[in-house]
Amino acid sequence: MGESAHISPESGTKPQPNRREFLSLGAAWLLSMPLTAPSAEELEQYLWPDKDYIAPRMGESRPFPPWRRKKQLPEQTSEPSPLFLTFDDGPLEWTAAILDELAAKQQKATFFVIGRNLAIPRLRKFAIRTLQEGHELGNHSFTHPSFATISRKRGRQEIVDTHTLIREVIDEAGVDPARQDLYFRFPYGETGSSSTYKAARETLDELGYGIAWWDLDTHDWRMELGAQSKSPATVIASVRNARARDVVLLHDRRRTAGVLPSMLDVLAARKMFSLPLSTYTSPNPDNRSPDLDGRTI
Repeated sequence: MGESAHISPESGTKPQPNRREFLSLGAAWLLSMPLTAPSAEELEQYLWPDKDYIAPRMGESRPFPPWRRKKQLPEQTSEPSPLFLTFDDGPLEWTAAILDELAAKQQKATFFVIGRNLAIPRLRKFAIRTLQEGHELGNHSFTHPSFATISRKRGRQEIVDTHTLIREVIDEAGVDPARQDLYFRFPYGETGSSSTYKAARETLDELGYGIAWWDLDTHDWRMELGAQSKSPATVIASVRNARARDVVLLHDRRRTAGVLPSMLDVLAARKMFSLPLSTYTSPNPDNRSPDLDGRTI
């Protein structure tokens, strides 16, 4: 998620695609090849990826909760287990297809929206529908900048402007405002310098926000890259590593909408279901995270 390559203790340097550069391509991904469903054989080879969690460096992506340092294979359980599907960067045209599939599978999610998208009436209607169907909205800034590249003043404006628009959408949707707009997610997971992060935290605390990181990154956006793309089978199989109460990172993308039915089928087979982040509870009450909801849980 950051600009620099991450270092794995076992595999050495693993250069990651420049996601900001990818996003700047704008509508280029609209021309990507049609999605085809993976075969059972393709899916099988990715069922249990043996990959260590790669700890990010300061200022780069920081998943939460902070007490989790390495992914373990999930334990099988006979009881249904909740997790938290989150979709970044909307609302966009693909939001409707994502909502359709969530409704068909009776799942709820949290959508981290970009303010400039909310300002477009044809996209705003998808955010209204999102709320009316029982999902939740989170704040993902106004223009999706890296907070490592902007001023403290600009960072505050990015948060406040989107907060104002979300409040308007909540009012238009006629839903309970107490269950909405509780979380902010930094674009690219980048908080910037310590002073920029402190200023952002002050603004978020003032508005009553917590900061939402993630436990499982599906890398779904990489399906729309070229030579360095992730296969649909890899993205679908990534949720095989999900554990109870994990926060799962997804994006509001055409290809994500295409593989979402298969991802939900994998979760259903594992007796897992998605809830909105307002229902998040800590899996470890002795290691409480003040960054989760801004008030400690």
